[in-house]
Amino acid sequence: MDESTDAMRNALRPHRELIADFVSGAVTADQFETRYLAQYKADPTLWTQDLFAILDGLFFHVDDYVSDPDLRARAGGLDGPGLRARARATLRKLDEYASQADAGNTDTP
Repeated sequence: MDESTDAMRNALRPHRELIADFVSGAVTADQFETRYLAQYKADPTLWTQDLFAILDGLFFHVDDYVSDPDLRARAGGLDGPGLRARARATLRKLDEYASQADAGNTDTP
């Protein structure tokens, strides 16, 4: 693993930890929504194209989350279990990316 891979892994750590906490049930969907949106918007990291696509994809799903069932019924959107499923898929993608990075098979910033 080279320095740029280490830097990406370190920058990614807070995102991955928050996603893992949500997937495990340690934080609620509402807590995750608030924290992920704030974390994503405040992060100045220049992600690789692959990592940006993964994190931005989850941002889209978090933005689509609607906690109020009546509003969700009228406007559409994801419920808590739907968001958790998207977060679980994102966690798998991040783990796959990390495995590829360890093998030297990812894009670079």
